[in-house]
Amino acid sequence: MKKIVALLVGLALTVGALSVFAGCGSSNELTVLMNRTDFQNNVFEDAKEQFEAEFAEQGWTVEFENVSDYEGTTTTRMGGGAYGDVLLIPNSLTVDELSAYFKPLGTVEELEKTYRYVAGKSYEGTVYGLPTYGSVAGILYNKAIFEQAKVDAATLVTPEAFLSAMSTIKSWYASQGMNGVAYYTNFAAEWPLNQWTDAISAAAGNANYLSDVMPWTENAFAEGNPAYDVFKLLYDIVDLGYSETSPTATKWEQSKLQFVNGEIATMVLGSWAIEQFKEVAGGTLPSGVTGAIEGNVEDIGYMPFPFTAEDGERYAVSASDYMIGIAANTKNEEGARAFVDWFLNDFRYYEKCGGIPPQVTGEYPEEIKSFETSGVTLLEADVAVYETAQSVCEIESGTTMWSADWKKPFVEEAIKNGGKSFADLIAELNENWNEGVAAVKEEISATAPSKQS
Repeated sequence: MKKIVALLVGLALTVGALSVFAGCGSSNELTVLMNRTDFQNNVFEDAKEQFEAEFAEQGWTVEFENVSDYEGTTTTRMGGGAYGDVLLIPNSLTVDELSAYFKPLGTVEELEKTYRYVAGKSYEGTVYGLPTYGSVAGILYNKAIFEQAKVDAATLVTPEAFLSAMSTIKSWYASQGMNGVAYYTNFAAEWPLNQWTDAISAAAGNANYLSDVMPWTENAFAEGNPAYDVFKLLYDIVDLGYSETSPTATKWEQSKLQFVNGEIATMVLGSWAIEQFKEVAGGTLPSGVTGAIEGNVEDIGYMPFPFTAEDGERYAVSASDYMIGIAANTKNEEGARAFVDWFLNDFRYYEKCGGIPPQVTGEYPEEIKSFETSGVTLLEADVAVYETAQSVCEIESGTTMWSADWKKPFVEEAIKNGGKSFADLIAELNENWNEGVAAVKEEISATAPSKQS
């Protein structure tokens, strides 16, 4: 439990201030922590009303708390012991820490018959979190801009082809006198950089590459490995001038309108974003965003990452978004479990998010099913077997795969005059990573998987 222990030490002086975050007032009250602040006054109000009506006989009530800095705030609250009854499990929590903060929900063997991705938040066969919805990683693109610039998204199957397309689109914007951006990093928000992590498994053609292969691979970011190809593409996009000129000034919510209006041609995002951009195109501006909507819902396209695996095939990987669990210290475990089951199956939260249904019987959204017709194989991540190895590697190397900190230099240095070269960044990253690999091999070599790409 290294991560949590370290965090608690660092936050020891702030725990007292956490008293404002009260837990449950009584056994009938449920506090649910979520990350969608944009759902506060619509989706979650509806959920509250429907749940309380459904369970009126039990007298259960629910209050939603939506947290903008979800990882940081929630982890801090977990350290103070007041983190509600039901919550999305922070990704910074390692699998061996789950039982300290969450109730067991069943076994992998029994729950995988009903839900996708259940192994992702399990430890030694016990499940602590269920998927809210699934998402495929890929690239959002504006179909109208691609058509006018005469770029065919179906042909972008390699990094070279994608870079060529970005060059073409940049030139087309200039020819039209438009201040458009071929690729938008959304750098200031930081979390969009994590979407690039998803591309590694797709480039490898292995849904579990991050957990099954990388923790055992020295110099995993060196040339010839999927991670190298992925971050070389990010660096080159920025280095060649295809992204925004001031990444630190990017605005996530504003970018939705810019994209819909054709001022942005592409963004790397999970498929969960499709529905949000459609809402904007349909006439609903995000909170705090002003301006006229000039684009159409039909202009919003989604394509796989431009990588072909070593076997000559193309892949897209789906995985769960945040998984939902029950706090270990809840005063109403029965009500909390009823809420989780109701939220996933009756309320169908995934529909509100435009996500892949968590149920194994649910169908993929049309935008994702279309991948298969273009020759892309869909894979579902199921990472529990070697996630302990991944955790050890990340802790010892300081290169947590879902942290933006080590990804930011690929943008920061690429945009500088005289910034660090890609080779220098990769060398530093490999040096750190190898420390983690050494720790993995020392601590859990007995469970080492066979090397697969």
